[in-house]
Amino acid sequence: MLLGDLLVNGFTLQESLRFMKQLIPREQPAIELIEQHLAQGNLFYQCFQDLNFASTYVTQLRLSEVHGDLSGTLIQIGRQLSDRDQQRKQASKVLAYPLMLLVFLAAVMLLMKWLLLPQLGTYSDQEATTNVGFLVIEYGPMSLLGVLVIGGLLCVLTRGYFKGKPAIRQSRFLMKIPLVGVFLRYYYTSFFAGELGKLLNLGLEMKQILTIMKGEDSTKLMGEVAEYLSLELEQGNGIHVQIGKWSFFQKELSGIIQQGEAKGKLGDELIIYSNRLWRQLSQKVERLLTWLQPLIFVFVAVLIVAVYGALLLPIYQEMGEIL
Repeated sequence: MLLGDLLVNGFTLQESLRFMKQLIPREQPAIELIEQHLAQGNLFYQCFQDLNFASTYVTQLRLSEVHGDLSGTLIQIGRQLSDRDQQRKQASKVLAYPLMLLVFLAAVMLLMKWLLLPQLGTYSDQEATTNVGFLVIEYGPMSLLGVLVIGGLLCVLTRGYFKGKPAIRQSRFLMKIPLVGVFLRYYYTSFFAGELGKLLNLGLEMKQILTIMKGEDSTKLMGEVAEYLSLELEQGNGIHVQIGKWSFFQKELSGIIQQGEAKGKLGDELIIYSNRLWRQLSQKVERLLTWLQPLIFVFVAVLIVAVYGALLLPIYQEMGEIL
């Protein structure tokens, strides 16, 4: 974001990098690496590949060398990274305390299972199949561990299965996962619409744009999408038809492209649409995080009540028999 702001205010790229080394000394090694790459004649986006930036950001920088809006692209990437950082911090704040409670409760249930239940003797035998609390203490910790292990194995197996498979196929699969599919659909559509809009505003033809998007340094998904759309153009079809068939794009994107081509303002419309989707995505993530904490608290509260029930109900029953 700082580099983008400096470029907007008239600094050259070299002047901006020198000034940044003074403003943020801790990033001096990374900035010097960029300067070395540029001095060797490498393209600007290639510097960020060596800095281990995600492929989506590198692709945006590569395309900015075509449409010329490097400063705007840098500011946009900075905002995306800032939003992601804020969401990560908010998620850690929201989830840290309830997850700590959940771990503590699991440890308490294990201690009860190993130390307390054997002391209850006949109570544990009589209530083992009817008392919910006993069932929670007996099987709760292992059930939680089993869910985590199974979830981890499914993730590893899924990544292994889709490794080397077409990105479009992977994206279609991800769309079927609740919540994940919704968020990724917003992200993919915003990313594609924004880059397509910027290139259209340069006056490039759609065939030229798709050729640029098929470049080696594009994300795998964008490259495959551009390849499919190029085939559609060669067959005389509009790209909006194929875009409407893909589940990883919002349905309205197809309509916007169809109407925008007729009006001649497609580039501006796509950029506005992309920014709107990004704001909506950020709002959805924040809304999800506000719901997660209460749900986890409710789950922990139910477990606590069940554990207390396992301890107190047998005692109350014994007291009733004595009275």
